[in-house]
Amino acid sequence: MKELTKHITKSGITLLKVMIKRVNDNMNKMKILLIALLSVLMGCSKVHEKGNNETQKKAEIRLMVSNYIKTAENMDSKSMVEYFYESEDFHCYVDGKRYNYAEMKNLVLNDWNELFKSLKKLEFNYDSIYVYMYQPDQAISFFQAEEILIDTAGNRFSIQTNVTFGCVYDGSKWKIAYEHGSTSELE
Repeated sequence: MKELTKHITKSGITLLKVMIKRVNDNMNKMKILLIALLSVLMGCSKVHEKGNNETQKKAEIRLMVSNYIKTAENMDSKSMVEYFYESEDFHCYVDGKRYNYAEMKNLVLNDWNELFKSLKKLEFNYDSIYVYMYQPDQAISFFQAEEILIDTAGNRFSIQTNVTFGCVYDGSKWKIAYEHGSTSELE
């Protein structure tokens, strides 16, 4: 982005110098100066706008992942499925097994729903959700968390979790098209 800004700035300054040499009238020089400066500023604005667009997309993805985590903490399996990108490209790895969309939907709605019934509380403690934009409509998101499960008997389990999501923009919102998690029980 800095290189593009430098290029735009150099081009604007070169244009300004050429135009000033060709015009003798001081008033016209002032007008040309203002036009050249405005064109430089507009070019810089476009570069800044592009950066803001990516920053905005990353913020949207972080929010989507954060909301997905909150949905899991609320043990709302039906709402969790709504975050999945329904596609034949979707796949998720759970305990080393690969699931397509229909299998993962079934796992969440049935097996996880039953697991949720045995839990009193589910909590994820994480610091940051990292996002890398792969394409304008594709990104990779990852986070590391301590997953705390408390069953109905009051037993507490703490698990170290590393999660990676492949996120896609479906035209209206960001969705999870790929998920991979690895866990290890903490002492």
